[in-house]
Amino acid sequence: MNYETDILPRLNAGKDAATIAGEINAERRASQISLRRLSYLGLSALLDPAIVRRLIATLDAAAASDVLVAETRNFLRSDSGVDVGNPVTRSMLDQFAANEQLPLTTEDATAIKDLAYLGTLETAESVQGVIDAWNTPANQWQRAVSAGAAVIEAGGTVAEAIAAMEAV
Repeated sequence: MNYETDILPRLNAGKDAATIAGEINAERRASQISLRRLSYLGLSALLDPAIVRRLIATLDAAAASDVLVAETRNFLRSDSGVDVGNPVTRSMLDQFAANEQLPLTTEDATAIKDLAYLGTLETAESVQGVIDAWNTPANQWQRAVSAGAAVIEAGGTVAEAIAAMEAV
């Protein structure tokens, strides 16, 4: 996570650390997904059992009217499992979460889908830690240079860049 490219523009837009972490995570989730086959037992080992219970209840309820859901449920019961990184599986989880008559929540679907994510997810605390580290006196000169460079890159004058640097 880079302060100047990932955090500073969002801070300048008035966003807090939790919102910034959520946006960074959404970008990462969209680009760093891998194949990950999991069964109910595998899910139970990695997630809160309550999430797995809601997934089972959701699949049981939806399987009666959809053969694809029934087959997905069967694969989850087997050792082969289901690929939680597969776009069809991920879409199915989102559809279940959007249906208020089914017990699976949006948070549950995200937790299951995150199991296919390859990277590290940010928290409000990790973003705030970077912000705090950046805002030390030792980094003041870096902030000033960045502010001046941003003015120049935006087509500003040298005088405007100097003013921006002095404002830091």
